[in-house]
Amino acid sequence: MEPKQTILIVDDTKANVDILLNLLEDYELVVALDGYSALDILNEDNEIDLILLDVMMPEIDGFEVCRRIQKNPKIAHIPVIFITARTEDESIEKGFSVGGVDYVQKPFRAIELLSRIKTQLKIKANEKKLIEFNKFEAISELLENMAHQWRQPLSAISVSASGMMLQKEMEMLTDESFYSLSNAIVQNTQSLSKTLSNFGKVFQYKAESDSFLLDKFLEDEKEELFKKNENIEFIFQIKKGLFIKGSSDKFSVILENIIQNSIDALVEHQVKDGLIAISAYQKNENIIVNIKDNGGGINKEIIEKIFEPYFTTQHKSLGKGLGLYVVYFLVKESFQGDIRVYNDEIEYKNKKTKGVTFEIILPSN
Repeated sequence: MEPKQTILIVDDTKANVDILLNLLEDYELVVALDGYSALDILNEDNEIDLILLDVMMPEIDGFEVCRRIQKNPKIAHIPVIFITARTEDESIEKGFSVGGVDYVQKPFRAIELLSRIKTQLKIKANEKKLIEFNKFEAISELLENMAHQWRQPLSAISVSASGMMLQKEMEMLTDESFYSLSNAIVQNTQSLSKTLSNFGKVFQYKAESDSFLLDKFLEDEKEELFKKNENIEFIFQIKKGLFIKGSSDKFSVILENIIQNSIDALVEHQVKDGLIAISAYQKNENIIVNIKDNGGGINKEIIEKIFEPYFTTQHKSLGKGLGLYVVYFLVKESFQGDIRVYNDEIEYKNKKTKGVTFEIILPSN
C-alpha cells in the first residue's frame, strides 16, 4: 500500500480550513494559518506533495508566499494551487506568473477541486518516479564509467608484473628493467587510487546548506589543483566574496577534471607558452566560473559529444580520471547548475591563439 500524499493547506480563515480538512480526509494534511507559518513548515518538511494556497492573507499574501517558494530550490518543485475569492483576470494571471500551477475560485465545487488536486498529484508522482529513474541511470553510468577507466591501468599493472616475473624466471631481469616496471606499477596504482578518491567525492554526502568562499577555496587548493609545469602558466581573476553553495570536495573534482583536460591538450599540441586562465564573477543571480586554455580548441564534431560517458577514450586529449561526464553530472546534480564548452580565442603574451572555454553557471541563492 502506497503512503498517503501530503497536502499543505494555507488559509487564515478557520471555516475554510475546516471545509478542506473534511473534503481531503484521504490525504495527509498539514495546516498553516498564515504565509510565514507556511514557509516555516516547508523549510522543515520537504515531503509536502501539494500546496493549497489562499491569496488574501495578512502580513504576506499568497502571491508573495508562492514567489518565495519558487526562489527556494529545495521546495520550488512543489505544485501550488491557488484557492481564492479573487476572480479578476489580473489576479488569475498573477497567480500563474508567480509560479502557481492552477487557480480555483471560491466558492468552489468539491468535485472540481478534487479533480484538479488529483491531476496535480498524479503529475507530481510521475515526475518523482522519473527523477528517481534518471538518478539510478546516472549512477549506473558512473559505475560503468569507473570500470571503463580502470581497465587500462589494471592492464598496465598486470603486464608490468607479468613481465617482471617472466624476466626473473629467465634470469634476464636487470636493475633498469626492474625499476622501470616497478615505476609503471606505482604510477598506475596511484592513478587507480586517485580515481577511487574522486569517485568517493562524487557520492559523498554533504548537507545542501554547505557553502564555501571561492577565492579562499582556490587559495587553499592551489598546490593540489594547479600543479607546476614549466610550460604552463595559471592566471586567476576571481571576484572576492563569491559563495558557492554545495560541497567543496565535489567542486574540486569538477575543477580537477577540467584543468586536466586543458593540460592534456596543451601537452599533446606541444604548446610552449601554455595558459590556463580561471575567472569567476557574479552575473544577475548566477556565479559564472570560466576555465580557458590556449590549447588549440576542439573539433566541432567532438565538442558536441564531450560530456558523453566513455568519450574520453576515443580522444585522448579529452580528460583523465572519471572524465568530463562526471563534471557534467556533478554540476547538474550536486550544484543545480549548468555547464557549456565552446572554442574561443585567448590573448597571451601579445599573441591571440585558439583555445577552449568551459563555462560553469551556478545559482548564487
